[in-house]
Amino acid sequence: MSWAFPGGRATRFDVWAGGVPEGGARPDQKDRLFYFEKGCTNGVAQCIGCDNNGHLIMMPCCCVLPYIRAHDNSGKELGKTQYICDQNCMVPKFNIEDTSGNVKYQLRQDTCCCGCVPLFKCGGTGGRCCHIPFYIRNPVTGEKVQGMASEGEAVAEVTQLFAGVKECCGRDNYAVNFPQNATQEDKLNIMGATLLLDIAFFEQGQ
Repeated sequence: MSWAFPGGRATRFDVWAGGVPEGGARPDQKDRLFYFEKGCTNGVAQCIGCDNNGHLIMMPCCCVLPYIRAHDNSGKELGKTQYICDQNCMVPKFNIEDTSGNVKYQLRQDTCCCGCVPLFKCGGTGGRCCHIPFYIRNPVTGEKVQGMASEGEAVAEVTQLFAGVKECCGRDNYAVNFPQNATQEDKLNIMGATLLLDIAFFEQGQ
């Protein structure tokens, strides 16, 4: 039902080190490094009907919005990413919280039209020829934070990369430039934010 209720489904992502066990069996849980878990939510938009041409009519939803939590293998919560709804409901934005519930970063695109419309970037090389950068920002000032990578963008960001014409519908390629001073837990939470971004927006229709 992702075509009608994107971002609504409950799911879990387990992360292990090493290769797949012989025979393709599921790795042993004791070897799991960490996992991300998302509950059943309303999704960012809900299908409320169809128009005369059979096209879905989607309406933004502002209650029980998508979130994802990061846990270590013991189940201890390491942080949370929460979708944020405000007056600019067409601009996706996420708060990334640490293990104490403090908002460490905000993930948001650049905008135009008084903050009402997200900006896309074109003209880069490779997968960045046409991409959607979600910048990692200071949650108080909204300023972009410095990234770790020495090439490309100097700021921290999560970027959906163009996979090429043959894979134009397989929108699951992302590049992450972590903040310079990010801790291991910060990096795990940013990974979780990337998964939530994909679930909430880019898996629709796949």
